[in-house]
Amino acid sequence: MNVGTIKARVWERLDDTNPGTYYAATTVLAAINEGQRLWCLLTLALEKTVTFTLTATQAEYTNLRTLITTESYIAPLRFQITSSGARIRPATLHELDAEAESWLNTPGTPTRYATRGFDYLAVYPQPAGATGVTLNCAAEPTVLTADGNTPQIPEEHHPDLVDWCEYRLRKGEGGQELEKSLSHLDRFLEGAKKYGAFMRARSLAQAYDRGPFDLDAFDRSRLLRLIKLQKIVPQQRAGGSQKET
Repeated sequence: MNVGTIKARVWERLDDTNPGTYYAATTVLAAINEGQRLWCLLTLALEKTVTFTLTATQAEYTNLRTLITTESYIAPLRFQITSSGARIRPATLHELDAEAESWLNTPGTPTRYATRGFDYLAVYPQPAGATGVTLNCAAEPTVLTADGNTPQIPEEHHPDLVDWCEYRLRKGEGGQELEKSLSHLDRFLEGAKKYGAFMRARSLAQAYDRGPFDLDAFDRSRLLRLIKLQKIVPQQRAGGSQKET
């Protein structure tokens, strides 16, 4: 499905006109993009391979997204020295601290790396000269901007985006409309769970440093209950009285 088809299905589900009267086209498009980003975050379905250069004697990099020239970076999957193919294995900063007190100033061929968030990278030891490295990383999808665009997630999971949009747009209405839409959130998460299981198996086969979030171990029913409760818990009005939300 392309964006135009997904929007048409969303409006049909929401009993709106095409193009939308109550749910504007820009609002639906934003929900489609949000759903695709979340789906890719949960499954690590999209990958990119980038090459860049480690600076001589430098241990820490605080501009990782700029360094690898991809704003869509989510998480590292495999890191290696380009010339030799030698793997640089993942570590935590605590592990590097335990490895050597002077790990920030240790010359040698990099064998370990640590990341924190989207913008921090550390390597240990530090190369004596500029060293080319290759990074396989999970990435965000390209932003969809037009009806002719096609989401980057597998086509069989495009209906998951329709489910997400129905939940996301109904969420703003609250009450019964929100409650009726929770089954669509559950279906969206079920689709991500199934593909995430495939990606975890693939990650093991590729000997990647990490796999996607394990939705099998996540209590979706508790999440759905909490979403419902957020809409019925009394909130305090100014002056001390309460209102139902």
